[in-house]
Amino acid sequence: MAAYVNRLFTAPHLKLSITYETTKTETLFSLETLQTRKIEFAAGDCPENFYWDGKKCSACSGCPRGSGLKEACTKTQNTECQPCIRGYDYSNSTGMEECIKCDTFSNCLPGRSKKIQECTLFSGPICDGCERDYYHNPVVGCDKCSPRCDGITEDEIKACTTMHDRVCAPKRVRPKTSFFRNVSKDGSQPNSPTKEEGGEIPLVGPEPVASKTTQPREGNLIVANPWFWVPIAIVLLVATVSIGFYKRRARVNRRTRQEGDVNTHNTVVNIALQDQTIPLMPESGVETSSLDEQRVPSRPTDELETNPGEVDLDAPKPSSEELNRQTGLDRPIKGLRITEKRQIMTDLGGRDTGGYFYWQMVAEELGFQDESRGWEGAPNPMENLLKEYGEKEGSTIRGLIEAIRGVGLTHCASQLTQKFDTTSRNNSVSTTPVQNVTIDNTDSVGIPPDPGEENGVTDLVHLLTPGRGEINDRADSVITEPDDTGEGTHTSNITDTAV
Repeated sequence: MAAYVNRLFTAPHLKLSITYETTKTETLFSLETLQTRKIEFAAGDCPENFYWDGKKCSACSGCPRGSGLKEACTKTQNTECQPCIRGYDYSNSTGMEECIKCDTFSNCLPGRSKKIQECTLFSGPICDGCERDYYHNPVVGCDKCSPRCDGITEDEIKACTTMHDRVCAPKRVRPKTSFFRNVSKDGSQPNSPTKEEGGEIPLVGPEPVASKTTQPREGNLIVANPWFWVPIAIVLLVATVSIGFYKRRARVNRRTRQEGDVNTHNTVVNIALQDQTIPLMPESGVETSSLDEQRVPSRPTDELETNPGEVDLDAPKPSSEELNRQTGLDRPIKGLRITEKRQIMTDLGGRDTGGYFYWQMVAEELGFQDESRGWEGAPNPMENLLKEYGEKEGSTIRGLIEAIRGVGLTHCASQLTQKFDTTSRNNSVSTTPVQNVTIDNTDSVGIPPDPGEENGVTDLVHLLTPGRGEINDRADSVITEPDDTGEGTHTSNITDTAV
């Protein structure tokens, strides 16, 4: 058995196999050792600002703006950053630097500096000298300025700025005369000042004079102190602006009154001709009906012109055509009053079913399509429309009503026609007949105008008997009511019938 084993181990092929296994084990051990050494060599072989990330050498990262360095980059670890603190430090770069404190590179001085930019995460503070009433003191920084000069005994020769402090000096008063009264000890006459060697008379300061007050003269203070004129200039400026504004407003009011003179004349004529009553006043004390509700029909304007004695007005009387034109639908839009404009704005302030404003439709009908687009955001677009249309030549109420009727707003046009057509309103005025009165147009007698009245309208009608000239207490008065034909009635017919 032993011989067999000895012979087995001594066989050539077995010896070769054992040798091969031994070489393979040594080779594997050598490769593992070589790989470990290679890793150590690669991490140490990375250049500066690079680190080994396990596979290759990578560049170290920089910190973003607003963050600073916390841990620097090593051979085996990347850079570690931390955010800066607002108002304490900042970072304006993307490198590997730490956060910079706000006052490190700042131009702000210690103390009350005038900051124009605060310290942020990305930039430091920026200052522009010292604050108001502070100056730069090299020792303490921005220091408070000296008190202001009093302006009476001191003048400010240097204002307080960042560069220097305020500087005051005693007020200098220049004498008005070239010499002063000098009294010698022996009581001799005053001597004039003598010339010095240079041939010039030196300026001599005012000598103290025994008086009740030692204050400088008021005239010198006013001349020497320029700040005295500042409030005076402000008062004059305010007064000038106020006077100019008052004159402009008065001119506008005067123009408005001139444009309304014709309307005022027409109002007075209507009151004089339409608002009068004809009462029946018998002396016997018998109660009779008075025509309190009756109005005397107005006469045509051409009749008033032919009989100037009936209406005595100081204002010049316009022609009948101009009067009718300015009081009816042919009045110019520019002469409308605020109340009349308000009536038009009220009627045109609505919208149609499509959401369009009435004034927009009228503006396009009048040719102001482009201008109306800019009035949509205005606080009162209808006022702009009336103003633009009023500047147009021949713009009247009639033309505005025709434009309103042209866009289909017939009801609105009819309402405005009733409001502004004074002719139809005058023709619609009629008198109310007195109770128990019969109308007889065949025997009516017209009452002539009373020349004693200033406005040409008879206020009182006396019914007299033909023979005795006394008031007929039993007279039946008949007032003929004019037919509503659209024309003014000239006179009222009254018939006296004796019982």
